[in-house]
Amino acid sequence: MDLITIRQLSVSRRIADINLNLVPGEMLGVIGANGAGKSTLLQCLGGVLPYRGEILLNDRLLRQMPGREQARQIGFLPQSSQSAWALTVEDVITLGRLPWGDNDQEAVRQAAADTQVSDWMQRQVDQLSGGQQARVWLARVLAGKPTVLLADEPVASLDLYHQQYILTLLRRYARNNRGVILSIHDLSLAARYCDRLCLLHQGRVLAAGTPAEVLTQDHLRTAFHIDAHIDLESQPPIIVPK
Repeated sequence: MDLITIRQLSVSRRIADINLNLVPGEMLGVIGANGAGKSTLLQCLGGVLPYRGEILLNDRLLRQMPGREQARQIGFLPQSSQSAWALTVEDVITLGRLPWGDNDQEAVRQAAADTQVSDWMQRQVDQLSGGQQARVWLARVLAGKPTVLLADEPVASLDLYHQQYILTLLRRYARNNRGVILSIHDLSLAARYCDRLCLLHQGRVLAAGTPAEVLTQDHLRTAFHIDAHIDLESQPPIIVPK
């Protein structure tokens, strides 16, 4: 059974007729040029934007589920996060437990350890660098232990080491009978870490499937208007403009 099933998902003038699924244990990468609809898709799944069509979570219509149940099942990491208050790192991570109505300290400590932010628990989050803050906000989502984790550009502000570390962490999270959907611009990283890819172009699915099925010359030429050097047999894979 699919974790997520998307049928004919549309948002006025932004995305149209999206059909997609996510299976247990899978990390699905959403790729495409700026404005292709990646963030819009994730915001619909995360309950941020209204939409037409159907989103099913474990065969149940998402819009018919109580809000707290949705928040327990689906964790959403937006492209940028900030706090209006001077919260500590520990405070931010503990917010991830709100849907459960507790402050499960073991879940908070584990999320902090997984994202390598344990040493900063009493620091104010706004005193950290952008990349450090990104890991703290991811820890907040992980603390809620959602069945489906949505992440909008989770590695955009990270250095090379932490890009690889966080993507490995997300893939390991998905493997535990959960699922991850993330948007990502780096196609080489997408090919390396994602089980399947969905390539959006002008708000529609241009291609969906394995990295080899999606990352073709024709698809990249259509979506990005470039000719690319593509070597998916290399370890790690290489996709760069010619």
